[in-house]
Amino acid sequence: PFKVERGEVKTAIDGGRQLGIKGFNVTVPHKIEVMEALCGIDPVAERIGAVNTLKLTENGYKGYNTDIIGLKKCFEERKISIEGKTVVLAGAGGAANSAAMLAGEEKAERLVIVNRTREKAEKLAERVRKFYPIKVDVTDYDSICAIENPEIFVQTTSVGMGNDRDSTPVKRVEFFDNVKIVVDIIYTPWETRLMREAAEHGAITVNGFDMLFYQGAASFEIWN
Repeated sequence: PFKVERGEVKTAIDGGRQLGIKGFNVTVPHKIEVMEALCGIDPVAERIGAVNTLKLTENGYKGYNTDIIGLKKCFEERKISIEGKTVVLAGAGGAANSAAMLAGEEKAERLVIVNRTREKAEKLAERVRKFYPIKVDVTDYDSICAIENPEIFVQTTSVGMGNDRDSTPVKRVEFFDNVKIVVDIIYTPWETRLMREAAEHGAITVNGFDMLFYQGAASFEIWN
């Protein structure tokens, strides 16, 4: 792993090219910013608006998105169907882009994006509407309990990970009374506070390990 600070992504990518590093995975919070440092972007990643996999070419790095493959496989493995359901999405960063596009691709009836910064959420909502004919709404965490019939909840922020493991983006735990399935893309810790509280309210919970594993396998195929 290489720790790269915000604003230093292009410098890091240029350095990787000079060192002849043939491929990278890109993680939080660089999946959108990294796109500016690439010589080309795969059409799927272009549509999603985020990149998590880089492959070295003659002209520089080309960007791909395997997060959407990993997340789709995660749902398939657990036999979770999105079609016709209301999907609530926490976050509006790079991983959220993949989850939002998957909701469109899998024909969700409605997508509700919950984010601290409304402007970022609106931007992602516009992107989804551009490609898919599904209903997309935006709200904040204080209003989360007002969402009607929130069947599937996908958590894509880094809240609850690392030193933040005692935190959760959803403070109003009664929200989980109506949620059937919670997917938290965090895989360390194995069970986040959000997952634990959701399970206590009767939801089926899934962590991010399947997504991590399958996006990694897809990235490996791209590199090799």
